[in-house]
Amino acid sequence: MRQLYTFLIIIGFAQFAAAQQYPLFTNFITNKYGFNPAINMDTAGVCANLVFRKQWTGIDLAPQTMIAGVRGRVKPFPIGAGGYFFTDQAGVLKRTGAYGMFNFVQTLSKDTRISVGASVGFYTFRLDDSYKPPTDDFDQLVPSALDGKQFADFNAGIYLEHKGLYAGFSVPQVLERQFDFTDLAEKSILLRHYYIMAGYRHKLNDKIWVEPTVLVKYFETAPLQVDGGMKITFDKFWIGGTYRKDDAMTAMAGVNWDNFGLGYAFDVTTSKLRTVSTGTHEISLEMCLGK
Repeated sequence: MRQLYTFLIIIGFAQFAAAQQYPLFTNFITNKYGFNPAINMDTAGVCANLVFRKQWTGIDLAPQTMIAGVRGRVKPFPIGAGGYFFTDQAGVLKRTGAYGMFNFVQTLSKDTRISVGASVGFYTFRLDDSYKPPTDDFDQLVPSALDGKQFADFNAGIYLEHKGLYAGFSVPQVLERQFDFTDLAEKSILLRHYYIMAGYRHKLNDKIWVEPTVLVKYFETAPLQVDGGMKITFDKFWIGGTYRKDDAMTAMAGVNWDNFGLGYAFDVTTSKLRTVSTGTHEISLEMCLGK
């Protein structure tokens, strides 16, 4: 039994190394800063965000992710600053961390600006406290994994805006930290992820805006992943949808009033997991304060 539990944990680490390691969000249109620290705010002030994602409901120990952050632009200086805390859990494996974000904005012309940014942080990768070994004298792997491993890392990005057009490139987990909890398994590597995002916000009239977007994600041990989406804003309300290749189709809706925003997304699984999962839920909240 001890050997079986050890084997299952090692297999879990191996699957982590081969799967997408960086938190995944469906509503990336309103959560761009979560993967690109170069993104700045249009006006002075402070905004706080909270996003919670429950993936593949109906499957025990399915992934769930939460990110909470605050960010702002410091006028009259062309800089932005902020930070966020996140927790990301899949099965009994859990990662928690906190990052500080900084970016610098340069105006190139009346309608064009570019920004570069980085986020520097610290996180822990460990077994969840709910995991209980079958015996007190269990293999040293479990106590070591419950204590966890701590790392410092940073993310970098660049972001360009021209009128309603925007595009960005970012690289999370730049340092590609390595870790292991036992000599029985090879080291796992937190691989660099590469994100390319583009979109266009077009005004149809005084109350209706359309915003097509695309997000491309790549890292070494997985195939290229492409999300394409559309958001339509009617004054204070918006609706939208995305398609994630070989994974899911999504319906989204939200409302913005005064300085508060609420959004919801539901993923319909299109992969083989659709036979055991009833879908994925994601909710986001935002509150912005004055200057």
